[in-house]
Amino acid sequence: MATIKSEPPISMQDEVNEIDMSLSQDYMNGSVKILPTDRLEMIPPYYESKLEDLALDFATRVSGLANQLPLAVRQSLGTLVRTMNCYYSYLLEECDIPPRDIEDLRVKSPFGFSVDHQRWKMQRMAKAFLHVEQIIDFGQDKNNDTTSAAYLTWLHYDFCRRLPPNFFQLLNQNTVEFQETVPGELKTGFFEGDWPHYQDRFNHARGKIIASKVHRIATLGAAFHRLLWVQPFSTCNRQIALLLSHATLQRCGVPSSLWSLARGLKRNCREIDALFLAAGFQEGKNNILSTLGLAKFCEFFLTICIKEIDFMASLFEPRTLLHRMSNHIDEEVRVGKLRKGSFQILREALLVGEVSRSSARNITGNEESTTRKIVSGLRKNGYLQSETAHSPLVLTFPIDAIEPCFPGLYPHMTV
Repeated sequence: MATIKSEPPISMQDEVNEIDMSLSQDYMNGSVKILPTDRLEMIPPYYESKLEDLALDFATRVSGLANQLPLAVRQSLGTLVRTMNCYYSYLLEECDIPPRDIEDLRVKSPFGFSVDHQRWKMQRMAKAFLHVEQIIDFGQDKNNDTTSAAYLTWLHYDFCRRLPPNFFQLLNQNTVEFQETVPGELKTGFFEGDWPHYQDRFNHARGKIIASKVHRIATLGAAFHRLLWVQPFSTCNRQIALLLSHATLQRCGVPSSLWSLARGLKRNCREIDALFLAAGFQEGKNNILSTLGLAKFCEFFLTICIKEIDFMASLFEPRTLLHRMSNHIDEEVRVGKLRKGSFQILREALLVGEVSRSSARNITGNEESTTRKIVSGLRKNGYLQSETAHSPLVLTFPIDAIEPCFPGLYPHMTV
Protein backbone atom coordinates (compact mmCIF):
# COMPACT_ATOMS: atom_id res chain seq x y z
CA MET A 1 0.00 0.00 0.00
CA ALA A 2 1.28 3.46 -0.84
CA THR A 3 2.22 5.31 2.33
CA ILE A 4 2.45 9.03 2.80
CA LYS A 5 4.69 10.25 5.56
CA SER A 6 4.50 13.75 6.93
CA GLU A 7 7.40 16.02 6.13
CA PRO A 8 9.94 16.56 8.91
CA PRO A 9 9.48 19.68 11.00
CA ILE A 10 10.58 22.88 9.29
CA SER A 11 14.30 23.35 9.71
CA MET A 12 15.43 26.54 11.41
CA GLN A 13 17.77 24.73 13.75
CA ASP A 14 20.79 27.06 13.62
CA GLU A 15 18.66 30.17 13.93
CA VAL A 16 16.63 28.71 16.80
CA ASN A 17 19.75 27.58 18.66
CA GLU A 18 21.19 31.06 18.26
CA ILE A 19 17.97 32.63 19.58
CA ASP A 20 17.82 30.21 22.52
CA MET A 21 21.42 30.83 23.55
CA SER A 22 21.30 34.58 22.97
CA LEU A 23 18.11 35.13 24.92
CA SER A 24 19.04 32.86 27.79
CA GLN A 25 22.46 34.48 28.28
CA ASP A 26 21.24 38.06 27.84
CA TYR A 27 18.22 37.47 30.04
CA MET A 28 20.45 36.16 32.83
CA ASN A 29 22.76 39.19 32.76
CA GLY A 30 19.86 41.63 32.51
CA SER A 31 20.55 43.07 29.05
CA VAL A 32 17.32 41.68 27.63
CA LYS A 33 13.98 42.46 29.23
CA ILE A 34 10.47 41.28 28.63
CA LEU A 35 8.57 44.07 26.94
CA PRO A 36 5.52 45.43 28.75
CA THR A 37 2.39 45.59 26.65
CA ASP A 38 2.67 49.34 26.08
CA ARG A 39 6.06 48.82 24.38
CA LEU A 40 5.18 45.87 22.17
CA GLU A 41 5.20 46.37 18.44
CA MET A 42 1.70 45.42 17.38
CA ILE A 43 2.40 44.20 13.84
CA PRO A 44 5.60 43.69 11.81
CA PRO A 45 6.79 46.54 9.57
CA TYR A 46 4.70 47.12 6.46
CA TYR A 47 7.77 46.89 4.27
CA GLU A 48 8.17 43.19 5.08
CA SER A 49 7.37 42.17 1.49
CA LYS A 50 8.39 38.59 2.24
CA LEU A 51 5.33 38.25 4.45
CA GLU A 52 3.09 39.46 1.65
CA ASP A 53 4.65 36.94 -0.76
CA LEU A 54 4.07 34.16 1.77
CA ALA A 55 0.48 35.31 2.27
CA LEU A 56 -0.19 35.18 -1.48
CA ASP A 57 1.44 31.75 -1.73
CA PHE A 58 -0.65 30.61 1.22
CA ALA A 59 -3.93 31.84 -0.34
CA THR A 60 -3.09 30.16 -3.66
CA ARG A 61 -2.39 26.82 -1.98
CA VAL A 62 -5.59 26.96 0.08
CA SER A 63 -7.55 27.48 -3.14
CA GLY A 64 -5.74 24.58 -4.82
CA LEU A 65 -6.45 22.30 -1.86
CA ALA A 66 -10.16 23.12 -1.96
CA ASN A 67 -10.38 22.55 -5.72
CA GLN A 68 -9.08 18.99 -5.51
CA LEU A 69 -12.40 17.56 -4.36
CA PRO A 70 -16.17 18.13 -4.77
CA LEU A 71 -17.95 20.34 -2.25
CA ALA A 72 -19.77 17.48 -0.48
CA VAL A 73 -16.47 15.62 0.02
CA ARG A 74 -14.76 18.78 1.31
CA GLN A 75 -17.54 19.22 3.86
CA SER A 76 -17.18 15.61 4.97
CA LEU A 77 -13.40 15.91 5.25
CA GLY A 78 -13.91 19.18 7.14
CA THR A 79 -15.57 17.18 9.91
CA LEU A 80 -12.55 14.88 10.01
CA VAL A 81 -10.17 17.85 10.14
CA ARG A 82 -12.16 19.49 12.95
CA THR A 83 -11.57 16.38 15.04
CA MET A 84 -7.87 16.46 14.19
CA ASN A 85 -7.57 20.19 14.90
CA CYS A 86 -9.26 19.71 18.28
CA TYR A 87 -6.88 16.86 19.10
CA TYR A 88 -3.76 18.91 18.34
CA SER A 89 -5.07 22.04 20.06
CA TYR A 90 -5.07 20.15 23.35
CA LEU A 91 -1.92 18.18 22.59
CA LEU A 92 -0.20 21.60 22.56
CA GLU A 93 -1.20 21.74 26.23
CA GLU A 94 0.25 18.23 26.76
CA CYS A 95 -3.33 16.97 27.05
CA ASP A 96 -3.58 13.82 24.92
CA ILE A 97 -7.24 13.19 24.11
CA PRO A 98 -7.62 9.96 22.11
CA PRO A 99 -9.12 10.75 18.69
CA ARG A 100 -11.74 8.05 19.27
CA ASP A 101 -12.96 9.91 22.38
CA ILE A 102 -13.42 13.05 20.28
CA GLU A 103 -15.13 11.11 17.50
CA ASP A 104 -17.53 9.52 19.99
CA LEU A 105 -18.77 13.00 20.88
CA ARG A 106 -19.71 13.62 17.25
CA VAL A 107 -21.19 10.21 16.43
CA LYS A 108 -22.78 9.25 19.76
CA SER A 109 -23.40 12.63 21.41
CA PRO A 110 -24.84 13.06 24.01
CA PHE A 111 -24.02 9.44 24.88
CA GLY A 112 -20.37 9.53 23.88
CA PHE A 113 -18.93 10.76 27.17
CA SER A 114 -16.61 8.45 29.09
CA VAL A 115 -17.42 7.31 32.63
CA ASP A 116 -13.77 7.91 33.55
CA HIS A 117 -13.63 11.36 35.18
CA GLN A 118 -10.34 12.50 33.61
CA ARG A 119 -11.39 11.39 30.13
CA TRP A 120 -14.79 13.00 30.73
CA LYS A 121 -13.10 16.34 31.51
CA MET A 122 -10.99 16.18 28.37
CA GLN A 123 -14.05 15.28 26.30
CA ARG A 124 -15.97 18.26 27.70
CA MET A 125 -13.16 20.60 26.64
CA ALA A 126 -12.99 18.94 23.24
CA LYS A 127 -16.74 19.28 22.72
CA ALA A 128 -16.60 23.00 23.59
CA PHE A 129 -13.78 23.55 21.09
CA LEU A 130 -15.56 21.58 18.34
CA HIS A 131 -18.78 23.49 18.87
CA VAL A 132 -17.22 26.96 18.64
CA GLU A 133 -15.11 25.93 15.64
CA GLN A 134 -18.24 24.69 13.85
CA ILE A 135 -20.06 27.94 14.63
CA ILE A 136 -17.20 29.81 12.95
CA ASP A 137 -17.21 27.46 9.95
CA PHE A 138 -20.93 28.03 9.44
CA GLY A 139 -20.60 31.82 9.76
CA GLN A 140 -22.70 31.97 12.92
CA ASP A 141 -20.05 33.68 15.06
CA LYS A 142 -20.22 37.24 16.37
CA ASN A 143 -20.20 39.85 13.62
CA ASN A 144 -17.19 41.86 14.86
CA ASP A 145 -13.61 42.17 13.68
CA THR A 146 -11.89 38.99 14.81
CA THR A 147 -9.16 40.85 16.73
CA SER A 148 -11.56 43.21 18.49
CA ALA A 149 -12.11 42.99 22.23
CA ALA A 150 -15.79 42.27 21.61
CA TYR A 151 -15.00 39.26 19.42
CA LEU A 152 -12.31 37.84 21.72
CA THR A 153 -14.50 38.11 24.82
CA TRP A 154 -17.32 36.46 22.86
CA LEU A 155 -14.98 33.60 21.88
CA HIS A 156 -13.98 33.05 25.50
CA TYR A 157 -17.57 33.35 26.70
CA ASP A 158 -18.99 30.93 24.13
CA PHE A 159 -16.18 28.43 24.73
CA CYS A 160 -16.27 28.46 28.54
CA ARG A 161 -20.04 28.58 28.91
CA ARG A 162 -20.20 25.12 27.35
CA LEU A 163 -18.21 23.69 30.24
CA PRO A 164 -19.81 22.65 33.55
CA PRO A 165 -19.77 25.12 36.49
CA ASN A 166 -16.55 25.10 38.50
CA PHE A 167 -14.77 23.30 35.65
CA PHE A 168 -11.79 25.67 36.01
CA GLN A 169 -11.04 26.75 39.56
CA LEU A 170 -8.04 29.02 40.04
CA LEU A 171 -6.28 29.85 43.28
CA ASN A 172 -6.65 33.50 44.30
CA GLN A 173 -3.25 34.49 45.67
CA ASN A 174 -4.73 37.25 47.83
CA THR A 175 -7.54 35.33 49.52
CA VAL A 176 -5.92 31.86 49.18
CA GLU A 177 -9.30 30.62 47.98
CA PHE A 178 -10.34 28.94 44.79
CA GLN A 179 -12.51 30.99 42.46
CA GLU A 180 -14.47 30.05 39.37
CA THR A 181 -13.51 31.21 35.89
CA VAL A 182 -16.19 33.54 34.53
CA PRO A 183 -16.79 33.03 30.77
CA GLY A 184 -15.80 36.11 28.78
CA GLU A 185 -14.31 37.93 31.76
CA LEU A 186 -10.91 39.56 31.32
CA LYS A 187 -8.16 38.67 33.74
CA THR A 188 -7.71 40.95 36.75
CA GLY A 189 -4.58 41.60 38.75
CA PHE A 190 -1.35 42.09 36.84
CA PHE A 191 -3.01 43.04 33.53
CA GLU A 192 -5.96 44.89 35.06
CA GLY A 193 -6.53 48.07 33.07
CA ASP A 194 -3.81 47.10 30.61
CA TRP A 195 -5.90 45.11 28.14
CA PRO A 196 -8.08 47.95 26.79
CA HIS A 197 -4.95 50.05 26.17
CA TYR A 198 -3.27 47.15 24.42
CA GLN A 199 -6.37 46.47 22.32
CA ASP A 200 -6.63 50.11 21.27
CA ARG A 201 -2.98 50.13 20.16
CA PHE A 202 -3.35 46.89 18.23
CA ASN A 203 -6.50 47.96 16.40
CA HIS A 204 -5.03 51.40 15.67
CA ALA A 205 -1.88 49.88 14.14
CA ARG A 206 -3.88 47.27 12.29
CA GLY A 207 -6.43 49.73 10.92
CA LYS A 208 -3.71 52.16 9.90
CA ILE A 209 -1.68 49.65 7.91
CA ILE A 210 -3.79 46.66 6.93
CA ALA A 211 -5.93 47.56 3.94
CA SER A 212 -6.42 44.16 2.28
CA LYS A 213 -7.05 40.52 3.05
CA VAL A 214 -3.48 39.70 1.99
CA HIS A 215 -2.14 41.98 4.70
CA ARG A 216 -4.50 40.48 7.24
CA ILE A 217 -3.17 37.03 6.40
CA ALA A 218 0.43 38.28 6.45
CA THR A 219 0.04 39.66 9.97
CA LEU A 220 -2.12 36.88 11.42
CA GLY A 221 0.91 35.56 13.29
CA ALA A 222 1.21 38.93 15.05
CA ALA A 223 -2.37 38.73 16.34
CA PHE A 224 -1.74 35.14 17.49
CA HIS A 225 1.51 36.09 19.23
CA ARG A 226 0.31 39.25 20.95
CA LEU A 227 -2.80 37.57 22.30
CA LEU A 228 -0.77 34.75 23.84
CA TRP A 229 1.86 37.20 25.11
CA VAL A 230 -0.70 39.33 26.98
CA GLN A 231 -2.97 36.38 27.97
CA PRO A 232 -6.03 38.49 28.74
CA PHE A 233 -8.04 35.59 30.16
CA SER A 234 -7.31 33.48 33.22
CA THR A 235 -7.75 30.24 31.24
CA CYS A 236 -7.98 28.87 27.68
CA ASN A 237 -5.89 31.62 26.01
CA ARG A 238 -4.27 29.16 23.57
CA GLN A 239 -7.64 27.78 22.48
CA ILE A 240 -8.92 31.33 21.98
CA ALA A 241 -5.82 32.23 19.91
CA LEU A 242 -6.33 29.17 17.69
CA LEU A 243 -10.03 29.92 17.22
CA LEU A 244 -9.19 33.58 16.48
CA SER A 245 -6.80 32.44 13.72
CA HIS A 246 -9.44 30.07 12.35
CA ALA A 247 -12.06 32.84 12.29
CA THR A 248 -9.71 35.38 10.69
CA LEU A 249 -8.83 33.03 7.84
CA GLN A 250 -12.51 32.20 7.36
CA ARG A 251 -13.31 35.92 7.03
CA CYS A 252 -10.46 36.33 4.54
CA GLY A 253 -11.90 33.64 2.27
CA VAL A 254 -9.05 31.19 2.88
CA PRO A 255 -10.58 28.84 5.48
CA SER A 256 -8.55 26.34 7.48
CA SER A 257 -11.31 23.71 7.37
CA LEU A 258 -9.13 21.24 5.41
CA TRP A 259 -5.85 21.65 7.31
CA SER A 260 -4.78 22.23 10.89
CA LEU A 261 -2.71 25.10 12.28
CA ALA A 262 -2.54 23.33 15.64
CA ARG A 263 -0.89 20.29 14.03
CA GLY A 264 1.79 22.49 12.47
CA LEU A 265 2.46 24.29 15.76
CA LYS A 266 2.80 21.01 17.66
CA ARG A 267 5.16 19.49 15.10
CA ASN A 268 7.40 22.57 15.28
CA CYS A 269 6.90 23.46 18.93
CA ARG A 270 10.58 24.02 19.82
CA GLU A 271 11.16 26.41 16.94
CA ILE A 272 7.90 28.29 17.46
CA ASP A 273 8.55 28.63 21.21
CA ALA A 274 11.99 30.14 20.61
CA LEU A 275 10.64 32.59 18.04
CA PHE A 276 7.72 33.38 20.33
CA LEU A 277 10.16 34.53 23.03
CA ALA A 278 12.26 36.52 20.58
CA ALA A 279 9.18 38.47 19.48
CA GLY A 280 8.51 39.75 22.99
CA PHE A 281 11.95 40.67 24.32
CA GLN A 282 13.67 44.04 24.32
CA GLU A 283 17.32 44.70 23.51
CA GLY A 284 18.92 48.04 24.29
CA LYS A 285 16.90 51.26 24.26
CA ASN A 286 14.81 50.35 21.22
CA ASN A 287 12.45 47.49 20.48
CA ILE A 288 14.76 46.13 17.78
CA LEU A 289 14.66 42.53 18.90
CA SER A 290 10.90 42.57 19.34
CA THR A 291 10.29 44.11 15.90
CA LEU A 292 12.60 41.72 14.05
CA GLY A 293 11.48 38.84 16.23
CA LEU A 294 7.84 39.52 15.43
CA ALA A 295 8.57 39.57 11.69
CA LYS A 296 10.43 36.24 12.02
CA PHE A 297 7.58 34.79 14.04
CA CYS A 298 5.03 35.83 11.39
CA GLU A 299 7.22 34.37 8.65
CA PHE A 300 7.56 31.05 10.43
CA PHE A 301 3.85 31.06 11.30
CA LEU A 302 2.89 31.35 7.62
CA THR A 303 5.53 28.80 6.61
CA ILE A 304 3.97 26.31 9.02
CA CYS A 305 0.55 26.95 7.50
CA ILE A 306 1.86 26.39 3.97
CA LYS A 307 3.59 23.13 4.94
CA GLU A 308 0.40 21.84 6.55
CA ILE A 309 -1.62 22.71 3.46
CA ASP A 310 0.89 20.86 1.26
CA PHE A 311 0.74 17.83 3.54
CA MET A 312 -3.06 17.70 3.45
CA ALA A 313 -3.04 18.23 -0.33
CA SER A 314 -0.84 15.13 -0.66
CA LEU A 315 -3.31 13.13 1.44
CA PHE A 316 -6.37 14.38 -0.45
CA GLU A 317 -4.97 13.94 -3.97
CA PRO A 318 -7.74 11.81 -5.55
CA ARG A 319 -5.62 9.22 -7.39
CA THR A 320 -3.45 8.25 -4.42
CA LEU A 321 -6.35 8.56 -1.99
CA LEU A 322 -8.37 6.13 -4.11
CA HIS A 323 -5.45 3.69 -4.07
CA ARG A 324 -5.29 3.75 -0.26
CA MET A 325 -9.07 3.50 0.01
CA SER A 326 -9.10 0.50 -2.33
CA ASN A 327 -6.54 -1.37 -0.23
CA HIS A 328 -8.40 -0.60 2.98
CA ILE A 329 -11.83 -1.55 1.65
CA ASP A 330 -10.43 -4.80 0.22
CA GLU A 331 -9.29 -5.66 3.76
CA GLU A 332 -12.69 -4.72 5.18
CA VAL A 333 -14.32 -7.05 2.64
CA ARG A 334 -11.84 -9.81 3.45
CA VAL A 335 -12.69 -9.78 7.17
CA GLY A 336 -16.42 -9.62 6.45
CA LYS A 337 -17.23 -6.08 7.58
CA LEU A 338 -18.20 -4.91 4.10
CA ARG A 339 -19.53 -6.57 0.94
CA LYS A 340 -17.95 -6.79 -2.49
CA GLY A 341 -18.90 -3.78 -4.57
CA SER A 342 -18.40 -1.36 -1.67
CA PHE A 343 -15.36 0.34 -3.15
CA GLN A 344 -17.11 1.12 -6.45
CA ILE A 345 -19.76 3.13 -4.58
CA LEU A 346 -17.18 4.92 -2.43
CA ARG A 347 -15.09 5.76 -5.49
CA GLU A 348 -18.11 7.38 -7.13
CA ALA A 349 -18.87 9.31 -3.94
CA LEU A 350 -15.29 10.64 -3.76
CA LEU A 351 -15.03 11.70 -7.39
CA VAL A 352 -18.57 13.00 -7.95
CA GLY A 353 -19.43 14.18 -4.43
CA GLU A 354 -22.56 12.08 -3.84
CA VAL A 355 -24.30 8.94 -5.02
CA SER A 356 -28.03 8.73 -5.65
CA ARG A 357 -29.67 5.56 -4.43
CA SER A 358 -31.03 4.84 -7.88
CA SER A 359 -27.54 4.94 -9.44
CA ALA A 360 -25.93 2.69 -6.83
CA ARG A 361 -27.23 -0.44 -8.59
CA ASN A 362 -25.71 0.60 -11.92
CA ILE A 363 -22.38 1.39 -10.25
CA THR A 364 -22.04 -2.06 -8.65
CA GLY A 365 -23.71 -4.06 -11.44
CA ASN A 366 -25.60 -6.09 -8.81
CA GLU A 367 -29.27 -6.80 -8.22
CA GLU A 368 -31.23 -4.19 -6.28
CA SER A 369 -31.46 -6.33 -3.13
CA THR A 370 -27.69 -6.96 -3.15
CA THR A 371 -26.98 -3.26 -3.72
CA ARG A 372 -29.20 -2.36 -0.75
CA LYS A 373 -27.15 -4.70 1.46
CA ILE A 374 -23.90 -3.14 0.21
CA VAL A 375 -25.17 0.37 0.95
CA SER A 376 -26.54 -0.70 4.31
CA GLY A 377 -23.15 -2.13 5.30
CA LEU A 378 -21.37 1.06 4.24
CA ARG A 379 -23.78 3.22 6.24
CA LYS A 380 -23.61 0.96 9.29
CA ASN A 381 -19.81 1.08 9.32
CA GLY A 382 -19.66 4.85 8.84
CA TYR A 383 -18.52 5.14 5.20
CA LEU A 384 -21.71 6.71 3.86
CA GLN A 385 -24.31 9.03 5.30
CA SER A 386 -27.38 10.91 4.11
CA GLU A 387 -29.62 13.62 5.51
CA THR A 388 -32.82 11.62 4.94
CA ALA A 389 -33.79 8.09 3.96
CA HIS A 390 -34.13 9.15 0.32
CA SER A 391 -31.44 11.83 -0.09
CA PRO A 392 -28.13 11.16 -1.90
CA LEU A 393 -25.33 9.27 -0.14
CA VAL A 394 -22.20 11.20 0.85
CA LEU A 395 -18.75 9.82 1.63
CA THR A 396 -17.55 9.81 5.24
CA PHE A 397 -14.56 8.26 7.00
CA PRO A 398 -15.00 6.31 10.26
CA ILE A 399 -12.23 6.56 12.85
CA ASP A 400 -10.86 3.10 11.98
CA ALA A 401 -10.29 4.21 8.36
CA ILE A 402 -8.24 7.30 9.23
CA GLU A 403 -4.78 5.77 9.46
CA PRO A 404 -5.13 3.47 6.41
CA CYS A 405 -6.59 6.24 4.24
CA PHE A 406 -4.77 9.26 5.72
CA PRO A 407 -1.44 8.02 7.12
CA GLY A 408 0.47 10.42 9.33
CA LEU A 409 -2.55 12.51 10.29
CA TYR A 410 -1.93 11.75 13.96
CA PRO A 411 1.48 11.26 15.61
CA HIS A 412 0.48 7.82 16.84
CA MET A 413 -2.80 6.28 15.86
CA THR A 414 -3.74 4.83 19.24
CA VAL A 415 -7.42 5.67 18.80
